[in-house]
Amino acid sequence: METFLTIIGLICAFCGIFGGIIPIFPGPLLSYSSLFFLYFAKGDSVINEKEILIIGLVTLIIVIIGNIIPIVSARTSGASKTSLTGSFIGVFIGFFLFPPFGIFIGALLGAIIGEYYTSNNLELAIKAGISTLIGTLFALMIQVAYSVSILVYFIVKLIN
Repeated sequence: METFLTIIGLICAFCGIFGGIIPIFPGPLLSYSSLFFLYFAKGDSVINEKEILIIGLVTLIIVIIGNIIPIVSARTSGASKTSLTGSFIGVFIGFFLFPPFGIFIGALLGAIIGEYYTSNNLELAIKAGISTLIGTLFALMIQVAYSVSILVYFIVKLIN
């Protein structure tokens, strides 16, 4: 059972990295869940409850930041709520039509279309789309970096 739980934990840690890249999957949460599998496999001699709690708080902060950064980035460019909604819809459509890069193209085009629909100003729409895309990419980079660090932490704890 110990080996099985450890393997499931490793799978969660690796899936967390892909979840950081593909915004539809909860990358940081998958990475965090890997630590629970490690705890149940190896016990508190490898990872204790205090570590899990602290890393859980960091995970919560990363998830919140990952959702706020694209919104703040879009708002600084003057994007409307319709632009943000368009970006969100574009991510889902792009994911299913052209995975995984369709997510980014969908976010960009969705924000542009949403903003243009609201303002009828193509220059503002393009600015809002690019700003939304930059914020989304930045949030994804933070989530991927976090998920990679959890994988490294998992492996170090497993080896020691």
